[in-house]
Amino acid sequence: MAQHTGNWPGKTVEVAVGNAALDGCRVRIVDLPGTYSLFAGSPEEQVAREYILAGEADLVLVVLNALNLEQELPFLAEVLALPVPVMVVLTMLDMTRRRGYTVDTSFLEERLGVPVAALDGRRRGSYARVLRRAVAVAEEGSAGAAPRLPSGPLAGLAGSAESGWDPVAAAARVRPWADALLERALVPVPDGRGGPGAATCPVRGDDLEPADRWLTHPVWGLVFLLGVLGATFWLTFNIGIPLQAWMEQTLVVPVATWLERATADAPAWVGALLVDGLLAGAGTVATFAPLLAVFFTLMAVLEDSGYMARAAVVTDRFMHRLRLHGKSFLPLFMGFGCSVPAILGARTIEWGWGRLLTVLLAPVVPCAGRLAVLTYIGGVFFGRGATLVVWSIVGLALLFLVGFGVVLSRFSGRGEQYELVMELPAYRLPDLRATWRLVGRRVGDFLVRAGTLIIAASALVWAAGYLPGGDLETSYIARFGRWLEPVGLWAGLDWRLVVAVLTGLVAKENSVAALGVLYAGFGGATLTETLRATVSPASAVAFMAVVALFVPCVAALATLWRETSGQRLWLAVVVAGMAVSSWAAGFVVYRLALLAGL
Repeated sequence: MAQHTGNWPGKTVEVAVGNAALDGCRVRIVDLPGTYSLFAGSPEEQVAREYILAGEADLVLVVLNALNLEQELPFLAEVLALPVPVMVVLTMLDMTRRRGYTVDTSFLEERLGVPVAALDGRRRGSYARVLRRAVAVAEEGSAGAAPRLPSGPLAGLAGSAESGWDPVAAAARVRPWADALLERALVPVPDGRGGPGAATCPVRGDDLEPADRWLTHPVWGLVFLLGVLGATFWLTFNIGIPLQAWMEQTLVVPVATWLERATADAPAWVGALLVDGLLAGAGTVATFAPLLAVFFTLMAVLEDSGYMARAAVVTDRFMHRLRLHGKSFLPLFMGFGCSVPAILGARTIEWGWGRLLTVLLAPVVPCAGRLAVLTYIGGVFFGRGATLVVWSIVGLALLFLVGFGVVLSRFSGRGEQYELVMELPAYRLPDLRATWRLVGRRVGDFLVRAGTLIIAASALVWAAGYLPGGDLETSYIARFGRWLEPVGLWAGLDWRLVVAVLTGLVAKENSVAALGVLYAGFGGATLTETLRATVSPASAVAFMAVVALFVPCVAALATLWRETSGQRLWLAVVVAGMAVSSWAAGFVVYRLALLAGL
């Protein structure tokens, strides 16, 4: 299914199901959310527990990180105590070799009493080998063979929901046994860096990696995080915008010329619909593909490298001021891609109020659609200074997120605040194949949206701007826009810009599609040229501020509604709060821009 995996908890918040064909056998694979205990409290971990305890699986694959075996053995103990067939899959063995040791899977298999297989996620053949063995183990279990359960200290570690399961206490009980087990299971690699006796250190995770002493530092870590975000936007702009402008000139303009010739003998409204409606709207949005490809690539590199867990640690102290903790950073950061998975990602948080507040704040983070609009408008009006302008608008949105969070947190009781406890994965080079697959899927989703949802919205905007008499100035949409224009003029926005903001409720990229339709037909000029000639830089930057803070798209609102159990109050708080704040921010930014001489 090309599922996206990341180096932090919560990437899978629902069960994902895929099918594989192997040697004529059809295999159904259920991907459960990651968990450290069968008795964990977060919703995503409860999903994993309930599925395993239901006993529906022919085989339970317990995937363990070879770099962190000691910390993950308590969960393995819980699963092994159940009357279900189990197979252990070890990953990250390439990283253990770099640290000077490898894992003796045969010894582990003998000691644990269950099959143990090594998986190299970077090699296709490794998947087939592991899957073949898994099928064999599952068929052995279905043939009536009793599941092989371990004996000795490991089997006695599994607790029960009634007696209460304490993962920390379980880890303490398993440590002596685990030390003895790992001392024999970890084998130094010839000429490796670690040498005998040094191999157990990386597994315990007691020591930070050298880079972590800086990247998790309360001051320098935050400086580095801000630098990473700034560099991400700088690269997105300097690489993506020229490609977007090139596509506009080489794709939209020639196709528009061809369509005008092809529809010369057709009724006037046919050519206008195709050129000034669909192409000017959805066609312009489609040129965002390279810009988003650059952004998604940079995001994927950060995710796959292991850095995002460090960013959560850095922001933990700051998050506590909002009655949150660092774990909330992860779903909030996902909001830079899309608000929908960001809202769903809050399921990883155990604390009730912390989960709710994360859900309410996730739509405030500028999603990729908003960032595309900001980057496009910034490039049109501000040239080399666009990076600073876009970064400033994003910073404004993040400041609003803080203020919004402070206000909402005052409505909560004191409650209990959990300390952040999370695994710091090892740094590793991103898997280019997985990165491009992820980027391709995200860009593909965007193009599908541009070819369906946005093209339909562009057609509706064009129809509302064409009817009743074919003149935009006297059209239905112009009447609607002028009715709202007095509010827009406070922020320097004419009725066209006001309508463009509102159409973003369908999808944020649709704001540019609406601009393409509403500003079409100005002497055959491109949208970029038309905007520069008709909109002032002060109005442009105010438009960017409004778009960055305006109400999220309908899909995000629907997800927020579901995740708050259909409570109208919280939906109204988000809609009203963001609507009012966006226009207030636009007003302030517009006045400041005028004072600056824009």
